[in-house]
Amino acid sequence: KPIEEKVVITEKGMYTPRFVGDKKLKCRARIWHLLIDGKLVRNASAGQEVSVYLDDTPFYAEMGGQVGDTGEIKGPQGTVRVDDTVKVGDEALHRGKVVEGTISDGARVIAMVDEERRLDIARNHTATHLLQAALRAVLGEHVRQSGSLVAPERVRFDFTHLGSINKEQLAEIQRIVNEKIRQNLPVASKDMAYTEAVSKGAIALFGEKYGETVRVLKIGDPPFSMEVCGGTHVKSTGEIGFFHITTEGGIGSGMRRIEAVTGRGAERFLEQRLSTLETMAQELQTLPEGVQGKLSATLAELDKERKRALSLERELARETAESLLSQVESIDGINVLSARVSTISPEAMRAMGDRLKERLGSAVIVLGAIYNDRPNFMAMVTRDLVAKGFHAGEIVKQIAKVAGGGGGGRAELGQGSGKDVTKLDKALKQAGRVTTKHYDKDSGTWGTRVD
Repeated sequence: KPIEEKVVITEKGMYTPRFVGDKKLKCRARIWHLLIDGKLVRNASAGQEVSVYLDDTPFYAEMGGQVGDTGEIKGPQGTVRVDDTVKVGDEALHRGKVVEGTISDGARVIAMVDEERRLDIARNHTATHLLQAALRAVLGEHVRQSGSLVAPERVRFDFTHLGSINKEQLAEIQRIVNEKIRQNLPVASKDMAYTEAVSKGAIALFGEKYGETVRVLKIGDPPFSMEVCGGTHVKSTGEIGFFHITTEGGIGSGMRRIEAVTGRGAERFLEQRLSTLETMAQELQTLPEGVQGKLSATLAELDKERKRALSLERELARETAESLLSQVESIDGINVLSARVSTISPEAMRAMGDRLKERLGSAVIVLGAIYNDRPNFMAMVTRDLVAKGFHAGEIVKQIAKVAGGGGGGRAELGQGSGKDVTKLDKALKQAGRVTTKHYDKDSGTWGTRVD
């Protein structure tokens, strides 16, 4: 018996639309509305997109996080492929395409749900009930569902919980769900008054509006889980097969999300993971169980190589810095070094600058290099010159403008980049003029040297 009944009267007669999909996936029905582009029509032919209302339907309409069913509606003269089923008011609207012949308003039809897809959805939906019960058992009864997506390939479950969940807790949650699956607990539903359901301990979705009568889903006897739910489910938990959490994390203040797979989805997920593991084992020339050790050794060796490369890069930077010392100019008694260098990273350029500061003692240093197909600049000012008003961030900003870019930074260190690689040398030639500009702390203005 349906939870609610509503009589629909049309020119073809009186109908009481009913959802029968909790008991069967195929039924006889009659089309009481046929629409194309939202307009009532009498007939629709192959190739046309249609929306269909049926008096009886085994198709579950998208609701409560569970996606709508797909399948076929076969009439005496044609077939509609149902791509989605949605709720419009209180009724299920079947949306799809006429794939064969002609379908007519008022026709007697056979409505058939895609069984494999429905079973995948049912496994995932029942698993969310086990998941919520397991979450409450491990984390506390404050946990409440705040949203979900129940699709054929995966399930997404949002819930309230302050703080993080550690690996041990997550493993225990997954273990409990799979234990209840192996126990093959019976899954049964019963219609009852909402007040009675809540008084008996049934969990309802916070903020959801329910009618006077609701369907309560109970898993196990005595129940491991009892929730108000109108969705479709398996008959016993053993049908779920296996439950595996794929991701878990926070999605907001006091809100967390778990994504998981069951049944065929879990099988595909684990097959992909095992395939990846076997591929890694082949690449590392070891067995799957030896991947972790071999990978750790490989990563350790790569880390050593990285450190050796950094050491060589720093040594090269120091040698390059030494070769630049002959290019230092004295402008108004200030040591200024502006040079183009060959480097592979900003870190190497900073190492050159540090070496030059160490060797010069007092100086303004401007270096330019091309990497990542862009002109890049770095300016450094020793502390004694910073005290006199020189500012590396402002210097590099002015120089980078010449190459169509910009920059900034602190008084001692500035970095910038441009767009035109052909302007790198021109920009560096401006260093002498730009360097002798200084910031006047008293007036708050950026002044220019007076020749």
